[in-house]
Amino acid sequence: DIDGVVALSVVPVLAKVNYDLGPNYKIMDFTGWHSVRDWAAPVFRERGMPEAVALKAATEYDTSVWTDPDLLGAAPVHRGAEAFIKRLHNEGIEYYFITSRIPKLFDSTIHWFRRNLPWVDPSVIRVNTDTELEGRDFKWQEVARLGIGVHIDDHFEHAKLIVDRTFASAVLLSNLDGLSYKHPRFFRVRADGRFPDLRDLHKLLMFRTLFRVAQSY
Repeated sequence: DIDGVVALSVVPVLAKVNYDLGPNYKIMDFTGWHSVRDWAAPVFRERGMPEAVALKAATEYDTSVWTDPDLLGAAPVHRGAEAFIKRLHNEGIEYYFITSRIPKLFDSTIHWFRRNLPWVDPSVIRVNTDTELEGRDFKWQEVARLGIGVHIDDHFEHAKLIVDRTFASAVLLSNLDGLSYKHPRFFRVRADGRFPDLRDLHKLLMFRTLFRVAQSY
């Protein structure tokens, strides 16, 4: 995945939200892709909108910030992402970036990689170009089509869909509470006081590799 795994898109989105809505939300206040909607609705109600109108406006605002090419284009590279991807490249491990971003974000997504990770081949960046296909369906279908073995995501519903509908394993980078889903091909990485990232995953993989080696002696 790109957002929340390779690109820390929440950083520019949060700056925009704090400017527009007033409260000074911190990055750890963000708990999911509808946090912005949940923050905006009470603000719009306080500004005099009826309940239903405020919720509709908040939903539209949520969509607008997460589909703004300028905002997403300003995202920093997530911690550990560059080193993790270079390790895959150096080890000769095939990889792709498969995102649920909408078709209009194709050009800005390619541009983000050219600016931040210029050594990445654009052919491995997969953005949905079908306006009739939902992003989550594009993601799992692309995983199935490419025969992906392991997919890394920060969105639980997308990770679950991939496990349920493909032969791939899914690694979820998320601190989200209340997840009861269990599956032998579903793995989760958490972190205390910050978002989990690819450095955490890399450390976990190295630890398990060393543990297996130690057991073999």
